Amino acid sequence: MTGKVGEILDATDEPEFKSKCSELVSDLGHALCGLGHHRTGHAEKNAVIVGKVSGIKGIGRSDPDDTAEFLRLLVAELEPAESKKIAEQVALDCTSFLIAGLWIAGERGFHSIKESCEKLLLWLANNAVPQEFFTALCEAYTAAGINRCAIHTARQVFELMSIIMHRIARKHHLFFDAMKLIGDETVSSAPLASSDQLLPVCSSITKFCSDLQKLCSDNRSGDLQHLARKSFVAAMSARYSPSDGDEESASELMLKSIFDNLVGLGVSSWDKGSPENVENACIAYGAIVLSGEEELEPSISVLTDRETLLRGLPFAEKLVKEPSQAMCSRGVQMVTWLYSKEISWDDSGWDWTPTDRLMTSDLAEVLGKIACVSPLEHEREAVLYALKLIIQSRTSAMSRLSTLRDLLMSTDHDMFMSLLISSMKDELNTMDQNLLILGASTTVFVVLPRCFTPRSGIAEEMNAVIASANLARYLLIRSSNWEDKCQARRWELLQESITSMLLDVRRILRKLITVAERDMQAARSGSAQPGGQVEMLAETAERNFNIMLMALHVVEQALTIVEK
Repeated sequence: MTGKVGEILDATDEPEFKSKCSELVSDLGHALCGLGHHRTGHAEKNAVIVGKVSGIKGIGRSDPDDTAEFLRLLVAELEPAESKKIAEQVALDCTSFLIAGLWIAGERGFHSIKESCEKLLLWLANNAVPQEFFTALCEAYTAAGINRCAIHTARQVFELMSIIMHRIARKHHLFFDAMKLIGDETVSSAPLASSDQLLPVCSSITKFCSDLQKLCSDNRSGDLQHLARKSFVAAMSARYSPSDGDEESASELMLKSIFDNLVGLGVSSWDKGSPENVENACIAYGAIVLSGEEELEPSISVLTDRETLLRGLPFAEKLVKEPSQAMCSRGVQMVTWLYSKEISWDDSGWDWTPTDRLMTSDLAEVLGKIACVSPLEHEREAVLYALKLIIQSRTSAMSRLSTLRDLLMSTDHDMFMSLLISSMKDELNTMDQNLLILGASTTVFVVLPRCFTPRSGIAEEMNAVIASANLARYLLIRSSNWEDKCQARRWELLQESITSMLLDVRRILRKLITVAERDMQAARSGSAQPGGQVEMLAETAERNFNIMLMALHVVEQALTIVEK
């Protein structure tokens, strides 16, 4: 077989090279059968199949000398493989050879060779002596040069480690050392390549950390979190193009998987009110995307427009649903940073690009979801804080008001609409007197007609009506106290429009209240019967009735200003 190796390395053309490789592969398969006999009784068939499909076609004269040496050592050990001791040595040599094969095949784009090496390594992971194979795996990976082969081999290495980890009973502490040695070096040394290369590596590392933490309770679990955080930040720096269609791209799904593993590693500390690990990772991610930190090499990911948005939203949405107030605020800030960086409204608010329009709609959708996640006060505060940041990024009063208007016209979330209306009222209250009539016109003719329409009788859709009534009341007070005769007629027209809308919404609310009262009485009658669900329906009906009464009260308060 040693002669065959020389023939392969000296082949002068591709057909001869492939032919000689085929002969070697066949012999390799038979030799691995001998290894299989020493490991499991049923491994022979699998070994033959694996051996036959292992087309090691990429090893030629231009490959590094150490790879040729790996091959020679392998063949030299395969011939006397009938003894158990030699078979164990073969496992070590096979591992070294196959890791090198993964590296070369990946570097040269030989996908079939890479797949063959993966199958052989998987076979060894399931059949060889686990601790010996683990040692061989670590040695082979480091010997091949982590900084050179990490991108092409790290994913397989960590997946193989996860397999072996379940086969080595009560010795999981061994994996901490391997993790620190290989994991840190891999993340630090891996070049910032394309997502299809780097993301699988980061995904495998975070999954390995997650699996290892579940198997053992070691006091060094902080190392796992640290490595997972580094992998997450590295993944964030990978360039990729988001999917243009409705389906999420593979890169986006893998990023979510990486983040999910990271979340799993940090959940216990979050419950104790210490979200720093993941929060720091998200800060680092925001810095990378927004090019805010020199040490994170911001030039690698200067993304624009919708690319930036799509990369950040999955993580921001996930963060805002966490129980920690700090994490919720961090998630909202991430959303806000992403948008305020990329969207630019002018003073009119209408001169958008198609991308700006899409992103405005998406921002309203995300913040609307945040506002509706739960009735927790800190979530509403976080949304208001996000709005404050967005508004502050605009250069003039009208542009700030237009921003709020554009967001409001892009959402159907009742709670979010009420927050936007409240923010508009605050903005109008601080507006210069000469601009106030313009701002008031925007709210009266664009905003109020939309928000004054109760979409149904449920309580959750009364918040926007109540906020709109408060805004209308504020505008009516301002219109009544206006002294500038030049603009008096304009204020009169606004007052008439507001009054007309208030009368319409009062009429609608009275009808809804009549229906709600009937439903409440029926629910109360049914609550006398046993059953928890009946009582819950009665409570819901009463709550709906009360909030409608509140909305009607606010509307009538506003009307008293013009009915005096």
